[in-house]
Amino acid sequence: DLSQEIEELSDDPRLNNAATFEFLHSKASLIETNLLRYKSSLENLSRPNLSRTGEVLVPKTCFLAESISGIAFLKLQIRVLESGGSIWDSSVANEPKKLASQLVSSTQLASDSVAGSTSLKGFL
Repeated sequence: DLSQEIEELSDDPRLNNAATFEFLHSKASLIETNLLRYKSSLENLSRPNLSRTGEVLVPKTCFLAESISGIAFLKLQIRVLESGGSIWDSSVANEPKKLASQLVSSTQLASDSVAGSTSLKGFL
C-alpha cells in the first residue's frame, strides 16, 4: 500500500531517487483521481438519509472526504521526503509520524501551496 511504500522510502534513504518519487506521486494522483471521479458521481447524494430502521446513514461523500484527506496527507509526506525532510517526529518516544502541520512547518512549505495541491475543495 502507498503508506507503507512511503514509510519504506523514509527508512531507507538509498531508495530516494527521482524515479521513486515520480512513481509515488503518480500512484497517489491516480488514487486521488479515482476518488474524485467517484465523488462526482455522488453529488446528488450529499445529505444524510434515514434507513428503514430509522438509523441515520452517513453520506458516502463523508467517507470520500476522509479518503481524499488521507491521500493529500500522503502526497505531503512524499513532498517532504523529496525535499530531504523526515516524516517521523523524533521529539516523541517511538517516533510517530509527524502531523500535517508539522510536515508543513518543518519543510517551510507555504500552507497555500499545500492547500492548493489537495483535492478537498469540494468538501470544505
